[in-house]
Amino acid sequence: MMTQQIDENLTEREIRLKMVVDIAHELRTPLGGIVGMNELLLSSQLDPEQKQFSETIHDSAKSMLQLLNDFVELAKLDAEKVVIRSAPTHLQTLLDECSYALRKLLKSHNIELNIVFSEGLPDTIGTDENCLRQTIISIVTGATKYVESGTIRIDIAPAAHNAKKSGISFKITLPPNTVNRNGQPLFTVIASENSPVLRFDSTWLRLSIAQHLLNLLQATVSIQDNTMEFVIQSN
Repeated sequence: MMTQQIDENLTEREIRLKMVVDIAHELRTPLGGIVGMNELLLSSQLDPEQKQFSETIHDSAKSMLQLLNDFVELAKLDAEKVVIRSAPTHLQTLLDECSYALRKLLKSHNIELNIVFSEGLPDTIGTDENCLRQTIISIVTGATKYVESGTIRIDIAPAAHNAKKSGISFKITLPPNTVNRNGQPLFTVIASENSPVLRFDSTWLRLSIAQHLLNLLQATVSIQDNTMEFVIQSN
């Protein structure tokens, strides 16, 4: 009976995943056309007002494409279709890639990203590079909506993963004035399992992705006000 119930649940998840992927595919096609044609328009001779309108179309379409990708990623994670593949990962390179991927979004919100490497860190760790990169980007991207300006800081330091194995700590700290719509610290609300505050919000979506990825990485997570720290094993 238990086996049958589990199999049925997995089948339902796979069905949901297929539906999300199919819908995303149908929406990506016209959105891709909008982006492509608008890029041609941007390359033509436009007056300042027309260029501003065209850039708004471009940014909006790109945002919708990103949301679609996020929905598909969350569906894959929910259906347990993401597999961790540990490999040597260069920390400096990975954080540089995160910074580069986030630069335009942070600039548009007047936010600086300060990445601090502690002494004693190894150059390379054994982990799933793509999973760790996406985790960091998802957390910062999700939180950005509630940061009006200031500095988001990421501290990377050696840490104890458990009693027997060493790890690497990633501590993400938002500006002190970061609040959600209820006036509470953002990460504090996210830590509440039953909180509906961010549900179906783009912030909830991206932080849900991060939560799934952290589970796959077997990370230990601690949250205090506007600071989230997660520790992963350093192989």
